[in-house]
Parts: sequence; structure tokens; C-alpha cells
Amino acid sequence: MSDAPSPPPAAPPASAPHGTLKPRPKTGRVILGVLGWLAALGLLFFALTQPAAWRAREARVRAALAAVRETDVNAVEAEVSAAREKRNATTRAVNAEIGARNQARQDWADYEGRSLRLKEELAQVEKDLAVAREELRQATQRNPAVRSLEIKVVALRQERNRLAADYRTRLGGLRQEFQERLQARQPERMRQFYGSRQNTPFGPAALFFAAEFYYEARRSVDASRLYKELLRKYPDCGYVTITRQRQAEIQERQPYEPKDEIGIYPYHALIMNNVEDTAPPAAGGDNHVDRAL
Repeated sequence: MSDAPSPPPAAPPASAPHGTLKPRPKTGRVILGVLGWLAALGLLFFALTQPAAWRAREARVRAALAAVRETDVNAVEAEVSAAREKRNATTRAVNAEIGARNQARQDWADYEGRSLRLKEELAQVEKDLAVAREELRQATQRNPAVRSLEIKVVALRQERNRLAADYRTRLGGLRQEFQERLQARQPERMRQFYGSRQNTPFGPAALFFAAEFYYEARRSVDASRLYKELLRKYPDCGYVTITRQRQAEIQERQPYEPKDEIGIYPYHALIMNNVEDTAPPAAGGDNHVDRAL
């Protein structure tokens, strides 16, 4: 290393005198002035236009509130009108019910009055009838011819009752025999039953089911012949409708289909009705009267 001394440091540059300003460009001042004026004009415009904007906004809010209030008022008026109409309808219905109830009460009162009068008239008629019967009984006791006729009437009624009992017994046996052949479902046996019982109440039923069994056994010719005979011989029996249907099915060559709704319809059977006998008890009359269907 060299022992030579280093050079002295360089002196600092001379500073500007204190209190002096550097000159600014004139363009900057102009721009700042223009911006200031613009800001002042904006503030002035805002101050002038703000009340008008608030008034317009207030008008819009008031109009919206008025529309909402009008809608609500209309809805409430519609609900009130519907409620009034419902109340009026309910009132009319209640008034109609009250009127009907009052009319029913009046009708019931009239009915009770008529019923009471009819009971009184019936009691009087029964009294008159009892008097007439007593007079008739006394007259018949004094008249031998009338008494003889009454004895004959009693004998005829007894004979009729005996015949009716015999008829019921025979009809029950005939029904049992028919049921047995019906369960067997054999056309020849049912046809034999018809041949010997065709004039009994089970004649049409036997002929119809014999035809049914033939149809079921695919003997359509025999079935059709028996169906025709049934329509010719028993045109008013209970099997006319189903017989016509069966004839149409045979003509269309349809296979046999059983019908569960077919029942047993006796033909012109006698029924024993229980009716009150008007003959005096001394005459020995019974309570059975025969009636043909």
C-alpha cells in the first residue's frame, strides 16, 4: 500500500438562497381553475335539481301507495260483498227451512185432526157393524133355510181347505222331484219329467232346462226344437226372454254359456193368502183364500 495522503473531499454545491420559489408553469394554474369552476357549477346544479328529484320520487311513491291502497280496498270490498251474499243465502236457506218446518207442523196438525176424525168414524162403523152382525145372527137363527145354507158353506170351506192342503203336499213333492232332476243336468231325464208333468206349474221350467241341457251337450237342434215349443205353448211364462236369447245364440253358432241368474218360475201356481174371513164365528169359516197368479 502507498503512504501517499488521500485528496481532500469535494465541496458541496452551493444551495439556493432561502425564501426563494421555483417558478411553476402557467398551464397548471389554468387547469386547476377550470376544475374548481366545474366543481362549483356541479354543486350548484346538484343543489338546484335535488328538490325536483325528491318531488318526483315522492310523487311516484304516493302513486304506488295509492294503487296499493286502492287494490286492498277493492279486495276488502269484494270480501265484504261475498260475505254479505253468503249471509243472505244462509238467511234465505234458514227462512226456507223455518217455513218448511212450520208447514210440516201445520200438516202434522191437520193429519192428527183427520186421523182423530177417522178413528171416531171407524169406531162408529164398527159399532154399526156389530149391531148388523147381531141382527143377522138373530135373523139366521130364526130362518132354517139360511142356517142350512151356512152349514153347506162351512162344509164347502172345509173341503176347500182339504184340497188346498193336498195341493200344497203335491206341489212340494213335485218341486223336490224337479230339483233332483235339475241337479242331475241330464236332458233326457228332464224331458221325461216334462212329458208327464207338462200341465203342472213346473212344466215350462222342465221344458226350458231340458233345452238348456241339450244346448250344453252341443245338441243345438234338439235344444232349438224345445225352445220353440216353449214359446208356442207357454208364451207368457218367465222364460220367454232368455229363450229368445238362446235362439239367437244358436243361430249365431255361439257355444253354450251358463247364466247364473236363471231361476225357477212356477207357472200359474196357486197361492194361499191369509185374509180375514168376514163370516160370523158361528159359521165356522176359516182364514184361507185361494188365489191364482
